[in-house]
Amino acid sequence: MTSFLELKQIRAGYGEHIVIENLSAHLKTGNIHGIVGKNGQGKTTLLNVLRGALSLQHGTCLLDGKHIEQHTVAMLEIETFFYPRITGSEYLRLFQFANAEFNAEKWNEIFELPLEDEIETYSAGMRKKLAFMGIVGLNRPLLLLDEPFNSLDLDTNYVLVDILKLMAASGTTVILTSHILEPLLSVCDSILWLAGTEQTRLFQKEEFGEIEGVMRSLEYEGKLAIARELLG
Repeated sequence: MTSFLELKQIRAGYGEHIVIENLSAHLKTGNIHGIVGKNGQGKTTLLNVLRGALSLQHGTCLLDGKHIEQHTVAMLEIETFFYPRITGSEYLRLFQFANAEFNAEKWNEIFELPLEDEIETYSAGMRKKLAFMGIVGLNRPLLLLDEPFNSLDLDTNYVLVDILKLMAASGTTVILTSHILEPLLSVCDSILWLAGTEQTRLFQKEEFGEIEGVMRSLEYEGKLAIARELLG
């Protein structure tokens, strides 16, 4: 029997500022789902709703027919907070307290970070790798990744894509955001397009060829016409 992450007529925002309105979608569990849209269209807002950091103003989010509990969710934020003067190894130890089976040393054979160095010395890409290792180490059934490909080099992007596919194959439901379409096409089973409170559409893999055409709205074409004029 197929199970789903169900979004039912959800409304969410910040006070009177509504970001998501009347959003409904059925996302298969054990799959990888992308969320794409311009900045400010609700990508991070939706992830914060799913992890319980932002209350819904209306609607429900259900995982396998039940309300989502925080201990079943792990989220990689765009910018991860790290305590000052802490090493990579000390940071990962925090996640080992939550999951004793997390083998940080083995994971680091993939990402090759200097775990005994202080995180303050890490580059942006190294910090993203460290944060990803910690989140994966929690081994939770719902994995939320906010702009996970930012700051990573090309090789690490390939590794990340393959790791996410392995996790989905083992039953993890993965949701990742991007304001750029291309990284999602190679890894996702479906892509949810957010374009304001009145425009949403869920594309299945066999419909990915239609996405770019839908996203190239009249607004976009108008901006492109201005650029052509300016460039002669």
